[in-house]
Amino acid sequence: MDRKPDTDNLEMRLQALESRLYGERRNKSGKPVKCAESLSRIQAGLTNTANKRERVKILHKKIEDLLKYLDPQFTDHITVPDAMKLEFILAEEDFLLSQAALLEQVSSLQPLLDSTYIRDPEEHGGGQGHPACGVVTGPTHTPDEDVALKKTAPWWEL
Repeated sequence: MDRKPDTDNLEMRLQALESRLYGERRNKSGKPVKCAESLSRIQAGLTNTANKRERVKILHKKIEDLLKYLDPQFTDHITVPDAMKLEFILAEEDFLLSQAALLEQVSSLQPLLDSTYIRDPEEHGGGQGHPACGVVTGPTHTPDEDVALKKTAPWWEL
């Protein structure tokens, strides 16, 4: 029972303080302005601002990390483990084997590619024109030459 007069006394003192601070002013709804309500709103706003500040600091740190990872000098220092390199190679095994087969085929045809008939066709064509120009007026191949050419250069279409 002793608390009731204390709270009444505290409430009366708070109302007296509010009337001294605000006088007879009223808020938007027409009620008298309460100091405690204003202080609680201000406290909530400050808390929200402080929380936002912390989030902004975290975002700035993440931006710094992102810029660090985007720096080419930093990415040069990052190395891929050998196990991961092995996984990359094994994943591309079929492609690498097909490329190796094509490379071997080109290597076997290297003497043909180095021949003077391909490098300087005008010397051996007798003025018949360059085959790449589409104007070749020379003699046609005999069937034996066609078969021999197909065997040595299967990619060559006659």
